[in-house]
Amino acid sequence: MSNLWGSYQQKKPTVAKPAMDTKNVIKENASKNQLVTKGTYWVYKNDFYKALFGFAQKHELIKQTKTFEVENGVLVMTPDQAKQFGAKMKAEAKAMQTPEAMAAAKAKGAEFVQGKLTADMQKNPKMSDAQKQKLTKKYAAEFQKQVKAQSMAQLSQKVAAEMNLK
Repeated sequence: MSNLWGSYQQKKPTVAKPAMDTKNVIKENASKNQLVTKGTYWVYKNDFYKALFGFAQKHELIKQTKTFEVENGVLVMTPDQAKQFGAKMKAEAKAMQTPEAMAAAKAKGAEFVQGKLTADMQKNPKMSDAQKQKLTKKYAAEFQKQVKAQSMAQLSQKVAAEMNLK
């Protein structure tokens, strides 16, 4: 027997669902960064309706609100803006690494380490060479950490201002 509907017949029956309403909200100046999700579900009025429809429609989500609570000072951006932000940060960082800037940073670092070491030597004049070298390494690492944090903060503020981000 030939099929009257031809290839139009559905292989597996599906149930059409209404589109779920999703809403994203950004709330700034929160006490901490977090995501709060609230939803509305289809439920039966009572057991009679549940039995009448044969448990076809279960506890189903129909509406959802996602509230992103963001602390003050945190950049909020779309995925496309985040890609642009990363690319601009790399370009700006590369532009900042000139030989003159590196030499100036090295001089500031030596001055920082020498100042800290001098203060420690005044407290302990009988310091050994091994102790001096250990403190020199410690203060150099401390200076690098400070410079890196400051430059990243300045760079991110500059790029965010260029992109008109809050």
